[in-house]
Order: sequence, then C-alpha cells, then structure tokens
Amino acid sequence: MSERVKLHKALLFLIVAVSAVLRFWDLGLSSFRGDTILILRLAQGQDSLIDYIINWEAVSGTMGQMPMPAFFMKLLMVMFSLPPTAFVVRLPFALWGILTVIVAYFAGRRFANATFGLFLAAMVALSPFCIYFSREAYFYSSLVLGYFLMFWAVVRIGDRMRGGETLNVQDALLLTVALFFTCFSQMTGSFLVAAVGLYFLYLFLRFVRPAVDRRVGDAIRLFTPFVLILIPLMIAPWGPRQVLAQIGTEHAETSKSFVEQSGDTFVTLLERVFTLFFWGNTLPALLLLGLSGAGFIYLLVTRRSHRLWALVYFIIFQLVFFAVVRPMINAFFEARYVAGVFPFLLAALAYGLFQGVPDLLERFKMTRPGRIGGALSLIALALLVYPACLVTQLTGKPIPYNEISAWCDANLDPDTPVLVDRWYEPWNELRFHPSSNAVYTFTVPNEPLDTFLQFRWRETARSFFGRFPQGAYLEVAKTFWDVPSVGPWEWPRSFFAHHVAFTNSAGLKLRNWGLVPRGDFYAANTNRVVVEMFYNTRDDVLNLLQQSGIEYYPLFGEGWGFEKTGPMGFMRIQTRQFMEWHVLRDTAYIDLINFTPEPAFLMLRLTAVAPTGAKKITTSAGFNREFKQNEMTTWDIGPIETRPGINRITLEDKLWDLARNPLLVQSAEIGMQQAEPQ
Repeated sequence: MSERVKLHKALLFLIVAVSAVLRFWDLGLSSFRGDTILILRLAQGQDSLIDYIINWEAVSGTMGQMPMPAFFMKLLMVMFSLPPTAFVVRLPFALWGILTVIVAYFAGRRFANATFGLFLAAMVALSPFCIYFSREAYFYSSLVLGYFLMFWAVVRIGDRMRGGETLNVQDALLLTVALFFTCFSQMTGSFLVAAVGLYFLYLFLRFVRPAVDRRVGDAIRLFTPFVLILIPLMIAPWGPRQVLAQIGTEHAETSKSFVEQSGDTFVTLLERVFTLFFWGNTLPALLLLGLSGAGFIYLLVTRRSHRLWALVYFIIFQLVFFAVVRPMINAFFEARYVAGVFPFLLAALAYGLFQGVPDLLERFKMTRPGRIGGALSLIALALLVYPACLVTQLTGKPIPYNEISAWCDANLDPDTPVLVDRWYEPWNELRFHPSSNAVYTFTVPNEPLDTFLQFRWRETARSFFGRFPQGAYLEVAKTFWDVPSVGPWEWPRSFFAHHVAFTNSAGLKLRNWGLVPRGDFYAANTNRVVVEMFYNTRDDVLNLLQQSGIEYYPLFGEGWGFEKTGPMGFMRIQTRQFMEWHVLRDTAYIDLINFTPEPAFLMLRLTAVAPTGAKKITTSAGFNREFKQNEMTTWDIGPIETRPGINRITLEDKLWDLARNPLLVQSAEIGMQQAEPQ
C-alpha cells in the first residue's frame, strides 16, 4: 500500500470521526419540535413493528409521511432494549448522517478522484444542513443518505452506460438501495426519482448496444430496482395516493392559507438553497460561493463534460418539478423539500472550487494555481467549522422547550396556568416537555388568521387573566404580529410586572447567517428563536387589584389545580365549549381581600361542578355543601366576617382519599355586602 493511499485512508477516518462527534455530541440536548413529536410519541408507544407497516396511518396519526425511518428507530430500541430517551430516539438518524459522509466520499471519488472524494466527504461532515437533520428525529436524515446514494449511482451507472460497459449486479444493488432510502424516507424524494428515471431511460436508449441479449440484461439490471421499490410504494395505503387524495380538501385549503401568510416565494427558496447548502449569507461566504460558481461555469464551458452537464440537469429538473407540483400540494418554500438538488449542487460548486478555480487561474498565468485552489478548499472547510459546532448546541428547533419548563419548575408555584400564544403548543410540543409547576394551556384556537380574528383571540387572553391573574403568559410565536391588519400586541408588556426571555443563542447566530434548514427560525421578530415569558407575583396582583379601585376580591390561593376542558379528544374532560376551571382536590384556600379600612361581612359565591362523582366540601368559616355529580351548582357561602387585608378561607374535602373526585370551580365572586348577623 502506497504512502498516498495510507494518507487518504487516515484522512477519511479522521473525517468520519469528526462527523461522528458532530452528530453525537449533546445529541439529547435540543428540545423536540412540532413534527418530531411524532417520532418521540412512537418511541414512547407500545405499537408493534408490524403495525408500523400495515397500520401506519392509525399508529402515526399523520398523512404524507413514510414509516421506514420510525420503523428502524423502533427496531433499534427493541433489539437492544433501549429506553425512549432523546439520545436513543435520535440515534439511528445520527448513524444515517455518518453513513452519508462515507457515501459522499465514494461518490466524489467516482466523480473525480480520491482527493476530491475526501473534500466532498469533509464538506458533508461539516455541513450545518446535514448535521442538523442528522440530529433531528425525523424523515430527512435517511432521505439525504438516499440522495447521496442516488448521486453515487447516477455517476457510476452513467459512466458505465456511456462507456459501453455491461451493467452488473453491484450496479443494480446500489441503485436499489438508493431508491429504497430516497422513496421510503419522505415523499419529496419523488422529485429526484423522476429525474433519475428519465436520465437512465435516455442513457439506455442512447448508448446501450442494440444486441438483444445486451439490451435485455441491462434493462433488467437498470429497471428492476424501480419496479421492486416503486410498485410497493404505489400500492401502500400510506404512499403517494394518500397525498394525492388530499388535494382540494379542507386540509389542503388550510395549508394553503399558512403558505400564503409565510410570505416566502420561489425566489426566497433559491436564496436559501444557495446559502443554506453552503456557507451562509456572510460576505466571505458569498465571495466563496461566487468563486465556486465561477469555477464550475468555467469547467462547464471549457471541458464540456457529460458529468458536469448531468449535474446541471438534476439541479434544474428538481427545482422546476417542485415549482410545478408545489401549488398542488400547498407545500411551504422550504429548502428541505428540494434537498434532492443538494448532492448535485454541492458536487458542482465543490468541484468548481477544487478544480475549476485552479484551471481558471492557470488560464490567467497565475503561479501555483493548484496550491491556491487547495488553500481555497481549506478555507471553505474552515468557514463551516464554527457553524457546525453551533448546530450541536441548539437548545431548540427553534423553541427551547426544555429550558422553558426548567425555568417554570424553579420559579412558578405549583399548578400555575401558563397561557401560550400559539394554541398548538400546549397539547403537542409542551405536552412532551412538561413542567412540574406550569400547566400550559390556551383559550381558543387561534390559527389560521381567519380563526384568530373570528374568535377575537386577544380579547379571550385578557379575559383569561381577569380570571387567573396569577397565571403567566408564554409568547412563543408572536402570532400574526407581522400581519398588518393585526400588528404587535403590547398589552402583556404593561399588564405583567416581570418578564424573562429564553434565547436559543446558537439558533440566533445560525439564523443570522442563513444556516438553519427550518423556516421556523426565520419567522418575523425572531419569535420562536427568542421566546418571552410574562408573569406577576402575588404582590403584583394585589397591587393591580388595589390600583383598580376594587373594594373586595376573592383571590385563589394555594392548593388549587387547573383544568382545561373542551370539545377535543386529548382533553380529559369533554365540554361543548373551551373552558378553564380552578380544581379543588383535597384542600385549597381562597383569600377574601378587603381593600377598605373597615371590617365587612361578605358573601362568597362559587359556581362549580363535580364531573366524576359527588363531592362534599367543608369550610373554615363553618359552611358545608355537597355537590352532585355533573350538576352545575351555585353555592353562596356566608356571611363571612372580613377584616381589612387578607382573610383566608379553607375549603376541604375530608373524603378525598376515599373518592378522589375533583370539584371544578368556574368562578368565585363577592356577593352583596351583608349586615353583621344577629
């Protein structure tokens, strides 16, 4: 073995090792985001592996996604009896990310030479785009692996067919594996599959010799993989026909409204493709991108290589295909949806930098152009190192739910209702990132925009804090602030005395450089990357009440729980309308606050219901009441003597340990002041 080969092997080992560190380091750190909750939920569930295949729609509760990535995640957990921790759930996706680096090396070596293979592998190893999806439990890590396998297959099989060589079993096997990962990872893989199918059909008709035995043999090896992979995909109940069935439905119309509100266009998509897939949008990054593009164009014009023109074909075909299909499926203009162009675009610009720039410099009689090209290649890798490290430190994608809940555990009282400004969060993301103190909730649905306006969401939020003044407000999305007819909402900044911001620092830097694959990171006002919490202490609430001129007020104290009910399946208690309740379990307190300088006898009126069984309540003021099951009851307690200041009333269910029936209190009001009892 020559010294050069030994060096190449050592460098490849180093590149793979670096890629492993970047994909495993703090793999469990980041919070799960909206879509990846699906994978986490499946990991925590008890569904069998066979259910993932034959009952995927019921198991996942979703449409338009493939079971394969989740199946392998579950298989790994079952085989090694692994718990559903964040690290374990993301482990197979990280492994696919490492395998992608190795595939990139072999594809690059086949495309040019072993040195270029090392450069391409290093670019993939340090790519923030690739690292991000390798560290996210979703469908794109295996899809990107499929894309690079397909790039390798295109180069290998294309060369052999153009050179008049007979295709062999290894060619068919490589193509089969590439099709498997591309087709069975995510539906957007179909863009590349269509491009590859047409490309191979052209090569077969153009270059395969007319001898019958040759044509039949090559046709079998070339097109059998498509039959083996595409037919099962087309007949599967979770395949493309399920997505096509959604075109024109109410769900599709809702998706369309979200896309329109995003403000993204095909132009913004192209901008992100050329910055996100490479070095970002900083000046050095753009200069390097320009040099790479110039080098590739120079090679394209001077060498007239079929390989280079094939890269152009695969890039343009997929972008045009997406532009045509996107309006039908109402997809966002997300770069990940056209990630099939990534291997081809990366190969084009990497080769333009690696080979094209030196050739261009040599044309202008520059001395040592090869060394300049090598130096530029090292600079290209160096520009990726810090962003690559930042991806490993993302606390959320983009919302740092774990950090938010940890703060609530440390700073809020038990059972504090926390109203979230985006209604999906409490019953999806935050349900899987729970707090021991906060009870995350919403008032009414507030998406899409028509629903937000119809339900007058901001008015419902103000009303909520009128009933739960000690609750907190979590502003994760600044919902519809960027819509001119809605605008910013400054009320929380005046109503609440305290404020804390949770900043996804790594996400903020990557956002500013255009190096995060998820569109959520780029939302207006840096919402989601910077999340704000507003809250009042008990003393703040008392000051607000006193300043309002109220003379008497019943303030719920310690011991009360919180319950959200409504007409949605995930709610423990179903009601026709969305409602919020104070919950009495065994013992809780109500403070009757007398803001006047004189004693007073007051009536306390509670409106409550016992939904699961009768409940008998005794009070420290000497009054008792039994609530029948499922019967809304108004209880006038009093008269109760109150002195100026805080007067604590205890409510107790002495039979709680025998029958744990909660009492849901809808409201507590002060009745008319009563004369002193005789």
